[in-house]
Amino acid sequence: SKYQNELNEMLAQLVEEKQCKIELQMQLDSKESDIEQLHAKLADLQLRMESTSVSSLQTDEAEGTLGESRVEGWLSVPNKGNIKRHGWKKQYVVVSSKKILFYNDEQERSEEH
Repeated sequence: SKYQNELNEMLAQLVEEKQCKIELQMQLDSKESDIEQLHAKLADLQLRMESTSVSSLQTDEAEGTLGESRVEGWLSVPNKGNIKRHGWKKQYVVVSSKKILFYNDEQERSEEH
């Protein structure tokens, strides 16, 4: 009985730590996506600085001509396996060149930052 209680406590702790690991991995994936986007913006700015003067770069910057390396928006996905029975749900997604991140809403997305 004593050992069973210790085992149950250890299992509960293991489940809790696994959940923390999953949450940390999701945060890491989100940050990696942000870093990838910033690298692309930096490379774009460096390329434009090499080929243009500072004054023309500032003009282009004001017009917002930076290329985006990812796409964000709403996507309808099957709620469960049987679409006729369970229907569809909307999820906010961020698609980068390496990953697709799913969020329940835009607020959850902004909380990752």
